[in-house]
Amino acid sequence: MERELPEIKIEGTTFKFDIDCIVLIDKDNPSNEITFEHMRDEGTHYAFEYSAIHKNYHSRNAQSFPELLRNLQSDTPGVANPPITVEIPRIGKIDPEGMCRKYGCSLQDINQKSDFEIMVNQDIYSRRLNREPVTIDLAGKIYEVDTKNNSLRPQDGTGNDIFLNDFYHDYYNDDAQVYLLFYDIRENKVVDVMRDGSREKTENRIILEVPHLYTLDPIGANREFGYNPEHGLMYGNLKMNHIAKPVPWQLLGVRVASEIPFDLNACDMRVSKGMLPTVDIAGHTFYVDIRMDMLRPKDDFLSKGIVFSDIANYYDLDKRTYTIPYNPKTHEFQEPDYRTIKELPKDLIAVRFPSERLLDRIGWNKQYGFELTHGLDKQGLKLQFEAKQIPWKKTFLVDLIKSNLKTEKNLQKTTEKQQPTRVNKNKPKGRKM
Repeated sequence: MERELPEIKIEGTTFKFDIDCIVLIDKDNPSNEITFEHMRDEGTHYAFEYSAIHKNYHSRNAQSFPELLRNLQSDTPGVANPPITVEIPRIGKIDPEGMCRKYGCSLQDINQKSDFEIMVNQDIYSRRLNREPVTIDLAGKIYEVDTKNNSLRPQDGTGNDIFLNDFYHDYYNDDAQVYLLFYDIRENKVVDVMRDGSREKTENRIILEVPHLYTLDPIGANREFGYNPEHGLMYGNLKMNHIAKPVPWQLLGVRVASEIPFDLNACDMRVSKGMLPTVDIAGHTFYVDIRMDMLRPKDDFLSKGIVFSDIANYYDLDKRTYTIPYNPKTHEFQEPDYRTIKELPKDLIAVRFPSERLLDRIGWNKQYGFELTHGLDKQGLKLQFEAKQIPWKKTFLVDLIKSNLKTEKNLQKTTEKQQPTRVNKNKPKGRKM
């Protein structure tokens, strides 16, 4: 059942408060909304200049040009419309239940902390005030956000800065408030395809979605343009590290040829959403976890999984694959006793799967300091694999068992020869002939 939104009255008009949008909604005219973005946060309450005629911000403090225009056009000549300073309770007081639900806080937090301390990540806020740079990942290369020049600066000092103002007119989407940049993954640079005529070229290029400056670094933008650093932060999600989202070529009407180096959707799922590749081994799913150096079994917390360092001796350098003994009941790598084995295992199977580098190219690149897209143009990108079961008769185990049986047989012969001759004590001794 949908809960009733809390209500407050402003100069006789009832407004509902929506915690999800952080907005006051006129009960009798839902199209009339008042955001908190331009209110003054006084700590114990919010304050702003209100128009009793427009039932919104007073026209001189309208939040946007459309509101300003609407307010000016609706002014009635001769009717007094003085600004009225009104006070709005803290959000935690207006809707404590909604506050706890949305921000995971407690009623004690609401009593002891300000709205700003609850709604805005204080760790990131502090780091940004201390000038720690915000970064964005463009196809594996890290850039720092420069609010002063509205640019992206290579963190490692190599390559060119990306001045976003140069791409505003041709590559900025006003509705989504993002830049759609054509990025060359080999040369690590943005290509101005409108001017060099290479719009249809897709080889070694991807289209990346780069958010507006205020989305990337709202604190830096506030400080750069003279606003309070806290301005508008309750409406965003503060981040120190962003990842540019790949955009399908078809979205811009570019015909995709077979020369596109890798699956952009798979790249987006792996990079932007953090989805780990998976391997199906004898019907059970394993996550490829490069950071933990293992294949981690899904929904089996008792299993130790398959640790790559434990199976290093089973790696075939030429085929770039592992072929290992595997226990399908425990979902673990398990070796038989090679010294004594005399028959093919009945509780183990042999399985083969690619190296960790091929299973998760992006994760491997990140772990060892390469560009995230390094090698994708040659190897491609997959997120789902299936291990191949190998018959024991096609493994080294057959020859090993033969060797063990032969050794056992030879040992038995040696043992029989070394046994002493039994002396018959009842036989009388005679002269030796």
